[in-house]
Amino acid sequence: MTDDSRRVFLSFSRSELPYARAVAHELSRRGVEAWLDESEVAAGEAMRDRLEDALRSAGVLVAFVTDTALASPELNFEIGAAVGAEKRVIPVFLSNDVRKDAPSILRERAGIEAVDLKPEQVAEQIADALGAPATTG
Repeated sequence: MTDDSRRVFLSFSRSELPYARAVAHELSRRGVEAWLDESEVAAGEAMRDRLEDALRSAGVLVAFVTDTALASPELNFEIGAAVGAEKRVIPVFLSNDVRKDAPSILRERAGIEAVDLKPEQVAEQIADALGAPATTG
């Protein structure tokens, strides 16, 4: 897939890794290329370099937003880099009331309220927002 609007960078804190991994799998089933650092960075590679390359090649940043993520310098770096590069940012709010604590760059965007959603439901909403085709089975 070469269309960068269907290539997403997943930004999350380590506590959300299982959820992010499940969303990445479901996005892949829907024809969306999701970059997840755990599967894309080889042993010995410089993590920051790979993150920056992935951010540059993605058309969209999906930020999994929780209180833990909001305290993460990495999340702030990734969001800042995406906004600076004029990438689309889709916030996924994973806990109650986290939107009110989020920086305005996330708070003021249409996002996905995912507190009670399964990963496949979140992936479906992301894919729909990107115009990806529906899955079959």
